Amino acid sequence: MDFQLIPFDVAQHYETVSSWWRAHGQTPVPAELLPRVGYWVPGICAGFLYQTDSKLALVENIVSAPDSPRDLRRSALNAVLDALCEQARCRGFKVVCGFSEKVPAVKLALRNKFVEADGSFTLLTRSCEWR
Repeated sequence: MDFQLIPFDVAQHYETVSSWWRAHGQTPVPAELLPRVGYWVPGICAGFLYQTDSKLALVENIVSAPDSPRDLRRSALNAVLDALCEQARCRGFKVVCGFSEKVPAVKLALRNKFVEADGSFTLLTRSCEWR
């Protein structure tokens, strides 16, 4: 199934995507923390590519409309993940990774040629606004 993948636009899409994160029990990612590269499938899902200064990129903050039809949502998520990985490849990245504790997100990644890393990880973050 082909989907219209639209570049994510904060002004047009952020409020809807934020409502999806909240519906999934997550805190919305602040708009200023979203990367320039992201895709939106209207009414279904969105995802983002974080670029580093190495050959590693991150696919993160993938979210779907909780009330979208399951089969449609699954296909759209696959399309977004594939497009993000293709963007990474075209930009010269060698590895794409992502983090999730959500079983559906892990299944999505495994269906799309990701492999699980060995070990147990804890995601640690630190605000750069400390003084």
